[in-house]
Amino acid sequence: MESPRHTPGSMEPREAVDRWLNEMLAGQRELQTVLEDAFRELGTAVEDWLKIQAARDAELRDRESALVRREQELAAALARHRETEEQLARLREQVESRAAEVDRRARELQAREEEWQRRLAQSEDRDKELARLRELIGELRASLQPVTTTSSSEQTVSRQELVHWQQRAEDLENQLAEAERQKELLEAEVNVLRHRAMEWLEMLADQRRQLLEERNRWAGEIRQFRRLIELLLDRHLEPVPEGHDEHESTTPRVIPYEPLEARLTGTGDAFLDSLSAQFEQLRKEFDRRRGKEG
Repeated sequence: MESPRHTPGSMEPREAVDRWLNEMLAGQRELQTVLEDAFRELGTAVEDWLKIQAARDAELRDRESALVRREQELAAALARHRETEEQLARLREQVESRAAEVDRRARELQAREEEWQRRLAQSEDRDKELARLRELIGELRASLQPVTTTSSSEQTVSRQELVHWQQRAEDLENQLAEAERQKELLEAEVNVLRHRAMEWLEMLADQRRQLLEERNRWAGEIRQFRRLIELLLDRHLEPVPEGHDEHESTTPRVIPYEPLEARLTGTGDAFLDSLSAQFEQLRKEFDRRRGKEG
């Protein structure tokens, strides 16, 4: 039996279909390759984007942590500042109390000095009175001797009158001795008071020096706290630029607030300066009087 023969006309549709299918498969493979490359590039881009987002999230978390730390530092600095203000207020009260005590003691010293002046004037008057008493006693003794001689020889003066004048001379001698004793007591008391006054002056000078040292120390701490707070406020309020170094030095906007008088005199307290001048004047007065007595 003969096999059927295929004519060229009968093979063209099948070949066309095969060729079309082959072209379809080739196009599909090419499209699949293009899609795979595209998806691969898209996956790489997504991974890169996720890495960038993760880095940005980490940077934001770091900035947030730094901001939290700065807020904590600022809160701690403000707490220390309030505590320092309270301590400064207590110190100011102590300074005012000590200043009032110093002023009171200075007035007491002034009153004692005036009392010394009055007593010294009385002492000078007593010296004159003692000199007159000595002269009077000498005159009485000189007058009693001839009276006694004549009375024993001539019997012209009564015995009662002699006793009266002798008693008068003894009374004057007793008054003279008492006046000299009081003068010695007064001089001893004046010396004791002068010694105490010098001790008071030295103690007041030490207290004044301690007050100034405490005042300067607290002023320095207040300035340091103020600089710290302004620095923290600057860092807290200003945005942190990218690439900014946390350890980079930042200069705070600090304006000196000490008055000009404080920088010129060193204390800035007119009351303490005036009181110091009074102490120096009183010390010079004591030195001058002691020099005169020496």
